[in-house]
Amino acid sequence: MIVIGLDYFLPADHRFQAPDLPDYIAKRYEAKYIVPMIVTAISSVYNKTDLKQNSLVAEMIYYGKAYHFTKGILPCTPDEFIIGYSSEEVAACFDNEVLIWSYFVENDLLFETNPFEIRKYTGEAPSTVEISPDAPGRVGRWLGWNIVDDYQFNNNVPLRELMEESDTEKIFKLSGYKPRP
Repeated sequence: MIVIGLDYFLPADHRFQAPDLPDYIAKRYEAKYIVPMIVTAISSVYNKTDLKQNSLVAEMIYYGKAYHFTKGILPCTPDEFIIGYSSEEVAACFDNEVLIWSYFVENDLLFETNPFEIRKYTGEAPSTVEISPDAPGRVGRWLGWNIVDDYQFNNNVPLRELMEESDTEKIFKLSGYKPRP
């Protein structure tokens, strides 16, 4: 059973719009985001990522698998509706992929286990100020999606097998991920 609070999906200027919802989240609560949100939620049933691995890369890959699943089920859906970024934010992430990746590597963040540090890169926030005030929030999730995409592409792994893989370090190592220049 899926229950959707349609009161959250009212037009932004509607008088019954939830007043406590931050703007950076409210922009994702439009009708065009409902189906991708539902499919992403359904992905958790199939996503066998072992979150006991308790590292930033494990959480990044968990979300990466969720977004990869959603894109696999809804291949014609633009990325911005899957991850909840504007089309400009998606384009900026790709334009700055080398910078984003460099930040994670240079600061030794991938195997970070401090939940407060992990939240800075995967948690809800208006931006990822540690990288740049212009970097959208949850940029670690976006990077995880790219790692998972590369893993699937470079290893020709079917979606079912990808979702059943619990070893995030294996996915990370075998992804051969490198930012696109």
